[in-house]
Amino acid sequence: EDILPVAGVDQGTTRLRFNNGRYRGAVVAKTGTLISTDEGVSAFAGFLYTEDQGPLLFAILNTHGPVIQYRRFQDEFVRNLLNEYGGRAKSNGQTHRAAS
Repeated sequence: EDILPVAGVDQGTTRLRFNNGRYRGAVVAKTGTLISTDEGVSAFAGFLYTEDQGPLLFAILNTHGPVIQYRRFQDEFVRNLLNEYGGRAKSNGQTHRAAS
């Protein structure tokens, strides 16, 4: 997880995802996109730091469709998981990175 970018904090494809205060620093993940393969492929995988359940691993792979819409679905799914498990963990190292 140390080599993965923190969504909403670090440079890269997750910089603008989960960048508001409620979710910033809770998602440490990598993306993958192939626009011309299988009519569009989008992947999103990593760690989700929740208050009630601690760190959760996730991997999402969408194929045969619109990549932009898949990213929205992925973000909504991850936000729902965060909300279901108490929101962003208040005491993880990634949150401290997000605050700086």
